[in-house]
Amino acid sequence: MKKKSEMSDKRLVSRCLWVSVFFIFFMNSLYPTAANEKIGEAQRDSLKVVDLYQNGVRALQLGDFETAIIHFESGLNIGRRILGEQHQRISSFQISLGISYKNQGDYDKAIDAYLKAEKLIISLFSEDNPRLAYIYINLGIVYKIKGDYVKYSEFQQAALRVLQSTQAQKD
Repeated sequence: MKKKSEMSDKRLVSRCLWVSVFFIFFMNSLYPTAANEKIGEAQRDSLKVVDLYQNGVRALQLGDFETAIIHFESGLNIGRRILGEQHQRISSFQISLGISYKNQGDYDKAIDAYLKAEKLIISLFSEDNPRLAYIYINLGIVYKIKGDYVKYSEFQQAALRVLQSTQAQKD
C-alpha cells in the first residue's frame, strides 16, 4: 500500500512540475519581455530589409528607377541600423543604388554609390574579391557615358585584374 502511495505522490509531483513549466512557458509567450520584443523587432527589420531589396530589384527590372532608389535607400538605412556599416548586405544596396542612379542618368550619384561599395567590399574581404570586378565594370561604363575614356579604361583594367586574380586563385 505504501508503495502505491509513493508512486502516486511521485506522479503528482511530476504532473505539478510539468504544469508549472507549461504555465511559465505559456505566460512568457503571452507577455513578452523587453528582450523578446527587441529580438522580434530585429527580425521584423531584417525581413523588411530583404523585402525592400527585392522590391527595389523588381522596380529596377521594370525600369522604375525612382521607386527602386526609394526602396534601396530605405533598405540601406534600416540595414545600417540593424547590421552596422560594415556588412555585406550594405554593399549590395550600394551597388543597386549605383545601377539605379546610372540608369536614371544621375552619374555622379552612381559613382559615389559604387565607390562606397568598393570601399566596403575591400574592408570586408580583399582587393581581389570578384564583386569588385562587377563594380569596376559599372564604374567604367559610367565614366564612358560621361566621356572620360581614361577613367573608363582604368576601371576596365582594374576589373580585368580582379577577374584574373580570382581565376588564378581557383587554379
